[in-house]
Amino acid sequence: MKLAMIYRITNYWLLAIGLVWAGISFGGEDAPPKKLPGGLVGERYASSSTILDNGMEVVLIENHANPMIACFVIVRSGQRDETEDIAGVGHFLEHAIFDGTEYRSKKELYDAFDFLGSYVNASTKRDYTEFFILSPKENFVSSLDLLREMIFHSVFPPDTLEQERGIVLEEIKRDLDRPSEKADNLFYRLIYKGTPYAHSILGSVAGISAMPRSAVLDFYETHYVPNNMICVVIGDFQPQDMSTIIDSTFDRYPPGKLAKKELLDLSSLFSTSANHIIKYRSDVDKYYLRVGIEAPTVWSEDYYAMLVWTEILEPYLQKHLIMPQDSSIISLGLDYVEDRDFASLNFYIDVGSELLVDRAVDRLFQSLATFPYWISEERVSAAIQSKRSRDLLQGQRLHMYGLLNSRIFARGGYALWRYRDEYLGKVTLNDVLQSADKYMSYPSFVASCLVPFSSEMTEGAVETTEDVTVRKTLGNGMKIIVHQDGDAPIFAAHLLAKGRSAREGPHRAGYVDLIHRILATSLPVPNASLEDLVQQIGAEFETTDNPYIPYDDYRTSPTHSFLRMECLDGFRDNALSLLSEIVTLTPIGVENLQRAKTEQLGILSSRNARVSYRADRLFLTTMLGADHPLAQPEFGMYQTIESATAEAVASFYNMYFSGSNLILTVVTSKEPEEIIDMAASKFISLPQCELEAVVWRVPRDTVGYFEEEFGKKQSAVRLGMVLRSIVPEDRAALEVWNR
Repeated sequence: MKLAMIYRITNYWLLAIGLVWAGISFGGEDAPPKKLPGGLVGERYASSSTILDNGMEVVLIENHANPMIACFVIVRSGQRDETEDIAGVGHFLEHAIFDGTEYRSKKELYDAFDFLGSYVNASTKRDYTEFFILSPKENFVSSLDLLREMIFHSVFPPDTLEQERGIVLEEIKRDLDRPSEKADNLFYRLIYKGTPYAHSILGSVAGISAMPRSAVLDFYETHYVPNNMICVVIGDFQPQDMSTIIDSTFDRYPPGKLAKKELLDLSSLFSTSANHIIKYRSDVDKYYLRVGIEAPTVWSEDYYAMLVWTEILEPYLQKHLIMPQDSSIISLGLDYVEDRDFASLNFYIDVGSELLVDRAVDRLFQSLATFPYWISEERVSAAIQSKRSRDLLQGQRLHMYGLLNSRIFARGGYALWRYRDEYLGKVTLNDVLQSADKYMSYPSFVASCLVPFSSEMTEGAVETTEDVTVRKTLGNGMKIIVHQDGDAPIFAAHLLAKGRSAREGPHRAGYVDLIHRILATSLPVPNASLEDLVQQIGAEFETTDNPYIPYDDYRTSPTHSFLRMECLDGFRDNALSLLSEIVTLTPIGVENLQRAKTEQLGILSSRNARVSYRADRLFLTTMLGADHPLAQPEFGMYQTIESATAEAVASFYNMYFSGSNLILTVVTSKEPEEIIDMAASKFISLPQCELEAVVWRVPRDTVGYFEEEFGKKQSAVRLGMVLRSIVPEDRAALEVWNR
């Protein structure tokens, strides 16, 4: 039976077979010599390492227990190499790598792995990204060639890239719905302040939504080069044969020009921003306390002692801190985060109430201070043996062994992995006591706590509101709503116009879409390109949906339309100025209108040829009535678009984009009051029109079966009914049911 699964998730435990994987190390002083001697790691696995002429490090680890081979290609780039404006690009790119190459489409790539019975996956970490395959021995060379093709020949087709964008956005939203993930992200923003690790690996909704394909391509071309990679192969092979295979597969690619990585240093943060608890209020039902202290890096003399005493520390803390009679600490876990430049020991604690947060921190540090007295020779020996045993057991499952050791290869290459077991075995009780005493004796700490909105503030705590929303109505009737979100430095502005189809009426159907197409390309400034002005501030400006991607119809609604402008917060003034000029000064003009009409008529022709579109139209007009606004086609009809004149469209434009018909919503990390004042100064010049209120009349009762012959081989069925008198409290449940 073949194993044929292709996932880009982190459920690595789904497979318990062997696999081959690739790792990476840093260049410079930390890189291993050109050739390191083979040998046994803890007398377990025969291994060797070499560096190809293009700079790629290759590690071969033999394991002949199963006829399987795993290969990891580890790219020494991830969140660490991102700037604020491209936060999340590494993870987005990891998804997009699976979407097709110069030689195969996404489906062909999946089918090829499936045919070979190979498992392929990937994951993005703070400072590296790993791609790996697990293959039967006899199909390894073909599977490796597919992996090579993915890593070095991906093309990121625009249509599939948009699909991946949707998947990543769903991941981000899923995490935002999890209180523990929210607590972790707020804590990372605090403890890793000033570094790329302060933002989520996934990025933000605004950042990923606005990220252009060019940003993904640039990151790919800059970092996905062989001298920024390690290839680690584990499994049933002969080293000489495998060395030849790897050389012929990867040595053909030239090295890239890599910028020097800046040193990440957290020491100043622990000395200047420590020893108080930052509280964030949110819609959670528990108290999530996070505490971090400085710890030794992988290059520190205390590193191996730290590995031993953290093995002992967690059960010690759970035994001494989680007590039925004291609810200050309900649960506790810890994570030793070791980076190349810095490290931290993070504690993840659930607390009984806000009044007990300070007590929980006090109890934690009292226990850390007394921890060295609990360490014994026997516990040190048991901890070392436990780590060695896990290493041996993991080695029988090749993919798990690779996944759990990839961070070691990523940060220190073969040298760190090869001698890690040896140095671990040399750790003494005295080493552990000295290290624990150095880092545990009432150290400086950084702490945050996510608490419910309903909690009472404790005296002396530093509190920041997780988010703030401010609303204002201008003199011209325009409404402005600004929401502050400190998680990302993104400025996102949506300008919404109300009552789309109702304002148009049947004789002007499609006018709004014509206007939006004109706004997308035209400028009130002579001899200026809108595209250039948008690019100058690094913004994304969208006025219409992609008509060929049905599920992204956010702007194509009969009830409203909107424009979207997104950029970094630093360009917020420029973005609002540009958006207001586009709306207030863009001329309709005969030439602009004709270009928009030509484009829109082409879309209408394409849609009318679809069975699904015709079925939608028949269903809506039959159930609601042809003259009902909700049944009106948003793209219009041939007769309304062809007959539209510049004067008629301009007149409708002035009414539709008047102040009293607009709502401006903004999400930003800046103070809402600042944005309100800024927007008011730019949009107050919009006229206020006396508009009739939009009334969405209740449609007629229609029951029956209706059919239209279309002359196609496909069929489309629509079934529905009108729900009347929906009470407000039922709307959310109906939305969920409808989806």
